[in-house]
Amino acid sequence: MKKIIFLVSIFLTLFGVSNANEVNIFSARHYDSDVQLYEKFTAKTGIKVNVIGGKDKALQKRIIEEGKDSQADLYITADAGRLGAFQEKGMFQKTN
Repeated sequence: MKKIIFLVSIFLTLFGVSNANEVNIFSARHYDSDVQLYEKFTAKTGIKVNVIGGKDKALQKRIIEEGKDSQADLYITADAGRLGAFQEKGMFQKTN
């Protein structure tokens, strides 16, 4: 679990939200282990995790419609096919 928290911390740092007091995760996953991970992340970093849950299609539609004003800092889904299709729409932020 420590490795996962570390990886999430690195990811958030890469996208410039490490100095934020809150992070918004749009998630199509509904697992208790995810909630436990977010709680441990908050305990370790002090960053509050807001989870906006829903079905893949609805979350993607919301992110697309909100565009640059989207509140999503991180999008998580267990469906690799939908994730790939979302990437093809150019919806991921590029990093070096």
